[in-house]
Amino acid sequence: MSTLSTPTPADYVDAPRRELLDALTAAEGVLVDNSHGIGAPRTPDDVRHAALVALATARALAVLLLRFEPWTQLDALRAGAPLVDVAAACGLDVDEVLAGLRSRVAGQVEHGLMPRTVADELLAAVEHAAASPPA
Repeated sequence: MSTLSTPTPADYVDAPRRELLDALTAAEGVLVDNSHGIGAPRTPDDVRHAALVALATARALAVLLLRFEPWTQLDALRAGAPLVDVAAACGLDVDEVLAGLRSRVAGQVEHGLMPRTVADELLAAVEHAAASPPA
């Protein structure tokens, strides 16, 4: 039985992106080296732990990056990117992007995290993008 604890994405919630990337890179390095017989032999516990760290850090990194997706969508729209292109870049359809942005902005206002004036400005950009024909 392993003496190493099993990591979870919650273990990395407050970790900076660089730390997550470094942990993921180190864990994947162990896995690649082990798969190809590079370097000193690894114990099954080391390989198992590296695989679990890779899974947990990758998930934590994905969650961290996806938190910024709505703001990046808004940035793209305000910079003139067609809504259809924003949706394609996210792997979503246009209706999903619109619903997500509207919901995100409304939630920010509801929880006092965004002034109504800013929300109105952002929603105007969303509605303008929704009304604009695809290029």
